[in-house]
Amino acid sequence: DKARMAAAQYQNALHLFPKSVSGWSPQILLCSAVTDFGINEIWQTISDYQTITHQNQYFSQNRLEQAKYWMYETINATLTEHFYHHPDIENQLAIFEQKVLDNQLSPFVAAKKLLRKYFDKT
Repeated sequence: DKARMAAAQYQNALHLFPKSVSGWSPQILLCSAVTDFGINEIWQTISDYQTITHQNQYFSQNRLEQAKYWMYETINATLTEHFYHHPDIENQLAIFEQKVLDNQLSPFVAAKKLLRKYFDKT
């Protein structure tokens, strides 16, 4: 059956990847929501993953890394939004962009000038 052949190929391909930091070895499972085949095995595998990653502290460490990531993403998104919607920048951005496209300014000089304008006004 094609599903079993694909599962075997995926299982063989997993050996090409380095061991996961979580300590978990991915599982290749077959299931069907239509016939209810393999659903219990899927839930058991999820439970096993949770158990392992809680025991080895990966789950909580990963949560902390995710929290840190989202803190920085929020800062970056807020600064970007504020920068591009600042009236002085909105008025100058197209001008500087055109100067870059016309090779009158390097992208780095244009960016530095715009950032200087922004920081001088905030």
